[in-house]
Amino acid sequence: GTVILPLSNSTGLLTCTNCIALQFNYYDGFAYSGRPAFSASIAAKAAVAPVGSNQQPMVPTARLKGFATGSRVAVLGTTTLHNNASYFDNRGNLIQQISRNLRAANDFHSYQYAWDGRVLGSAYRHGFSGGVMSNYEILTRFGYDLLGRLIKKEQKYGTNAWREMVNQQYDNLGRVSGKRLSPTYNAHHGGIGPGGGGLEYQAYSYNIRGQMIGINKDFALKTGSY
Repeated sequence: GTVILPLSNSTGLLTCTNCIALQFNYYDGFAYSGRPAFSASIAAKAAVAPVGSNQQPMVPTARLKGFATGSRVAVLGTTTLHNNASYFDNRGNLIQQISRNLRAANDFHSYQYAWDGRVLGSAYRHGFSGGVMSNYEILTRFGYDLLGRLIKKEQKYGTNAWREMVNQQYDNLGRVSGKRLSPTYNAHHGGIGPGGGGLEYQAYSYNIRGQMIGINKDFALKTGSY
């Protein structure tokens, strides 16, 4: 049969006996109380792609039919509900996600897209009420070749300079042939793979069907000292 569980008007929690509501999900709009507001200033920080990358505007749309727009999550052992929200542009891309953390502050994730849906950049801000890590930011930007393939990822922590985290190369069939982690690490010492240096280089091997059969396969099959 059907069990009807009433909601409390004051807390939004279920008032049934021997049960607890852990999460409420909302769709098609923002008709729930306590919704965190869209932050245009944080969204602007995600605009880190070079000029001319066909960036799409990061403006939230009101056309939200069928979209999961938010949630309220219960803190166990309390009557507290943490409110979260998701904002989309007019193409249906997620441009900002806001979630409440256990330090009574909001975490923000913002994204900027190209016209074809590729992510060009993102901004993350961690909220920490009353702490030294309050509003700590991580910016990320992605680089693509003329065919739209991802070739590098760079990040910036707080006020530090941009640092390349990874780059990758492709073979003539468009498959990833190599990936270098932290390319600027020990760059002056050289190393394996195109360009040398880096924290680690991963070489990808494929069979005639295009299936991956190994990463650093030659090294894995090597005998003797390493």
